[in-house]
Amino acid sequence: MPLPSAISDVSATVNGVPAPLYYVSPGQVNLQIPPQLVAGPALVVISNNGQSASASITLAEAAPGIFTNAAGAPVPSTAAKAGDIITLYVTGTASQSVSVTVGGLPAEVAYAATPPGLQGVVQVNYQVPPQAAAGAQPVVVTAGGIASPPATLLVQ
Repeated sequence: MPLPSAISDVSATVNGVPAPLYYVSPGQVNLQIPPQLVAGPALVVISNNGQSASASITLAEAAPGIFTNAAGAPVPSTAAKAGDIITLYVTGTASQSVSVTVGGLPAEVAYAATPPGLQGVVQVNYQVPPQAAAGAQPVVVTAGGIASPPATLLVQ
């Protein structure tokens, strides 16, 4: 920390502000939206060895997204029993408080903060509601009134 503003001669800006980079490969650039930017239209410019490409995007106050495995289950806890306290990781919460539902039921959030050594990621420890039905249940994280796409937790 902090994240670099260039990796292997690749850099990025969002509305002219240098964007910290997580990862760069020939087909992918992972960047962090600079925190001082506000919601609204934005122009992302990626520069690589004197060449550049740009794209228009829309920034939102929050855009939560749960980290999932290939099957769409939240990681690292892909299955749990009703009443268990488990962990998921989310991005796009813009330092806002979060809430969690499992199968449409509110889940108690025991902890929600940025883990040491990570940026732009929030670890959420939550309790699977004791009354949660067994089987595949949607897990949704909400931040700033905006809900994430659901992940699928196996409630045992």
